[in-house]
Amino acid sequence: MPTYLQEGKHFSEQQMKTTTTLVFSVGILAAFLFGIISDRLIKYKGTAFSRKSIAGVSFGVMVIAVFLSTRAMNQLPVTVSFVVADFCLVTNVLTCFSTCIDIGGDRVSTITGFMNFIGQTGSFLMSMIFGKIVDLTHNYETPQYLMVALLFVGGICWLGIDASKKIFGEPAVLNVIQSPGMV
Repeated sequence: MPTYLQEGKHFSEQQMKTTTTLVFSVGILAAFLFGIISDRLIKYKGTAFSRKSIAGVSFGVMVIAVFLSTRAMNQLPVTVSFVVADFCLVTNVLTCFSTCIDIGGDRVSTITGFMNFIGQTGSFLMSMIFGKIVDLTHNYETPQYLMVALLFVGGICWLGIDASKKIFGEPAVLNVIQSPGMV
């Protein structure tokens, strides 16, 4: 993000630092608010609706925010777009982890680990691909359109997720023989 802001959007170093700080500060707020909003929505609408709607709205807003940041010509709209996108990103990441817990059963760690592995792999590849696209096109906006497309596809994928149904059985019951000294 710092390179994109400075070289792609022509932010000064101070503007980049301020924007980056603001983006991640708002992410902290998103993490706090997510729990409150998610818990209340689940209470009134159920797990499946809540997870799907939070993810759908988050992805939708991220698509719009990233797209608008590519079209923006000055720092304020870019900064606002990045702040909004990161707010939704944090909300979506927490929704993903919560959904792993919802559907994981006794294999929640495997599902969460696999999801995180795929996400980190995608992030690693995107950092290389982003740079290559910039090198080929001499344009910092072109890879942002790829990001918009990936976010759109990610949002569509949530249509197939039902967080109210476990994909594995209930946890196995452990037979523990208590000795007289165990409480």
